[in-house]
Amino acid sequence: FSKSLARVEGNASLIREEPCEFVTSLKRQPGKDLYVGGAALAKSLMQCELIDEYQLYIHPILLGAGTPMFPGFENKINLALVNSRIFSTGVIFLRYQSLRAV
Repeated sequence: FSKSLARVEGNASLIREEPCEFVTSLKRQPGKDLYVGGAALAKSLMQCELIDEYQLYIHPILLGAGTPMFPGFENKINLALVNSRIFSTGVIFLRYQSLRAV
């Protein structure tokens, strides 16, 4: 999904339409899971209640600035921890399922 890219390369498709409508149509099709990344795209899909599972990687670095993980999101989403893992680098993986999706 991009409003600024003119083209993409390799095994990628450039989608310019509204993310919620497009992802809703993809979820209706049989097939594998969909994975998305990026704070703005995630926010759009969260607002449309299209995210069934959240996979977060917490890195042991403190920054004074950057893009918030869930920018401007005002709704409450209850989550259930499904899995967690601590890597030797100190990175923590957290996998949550949306309780709305259950």
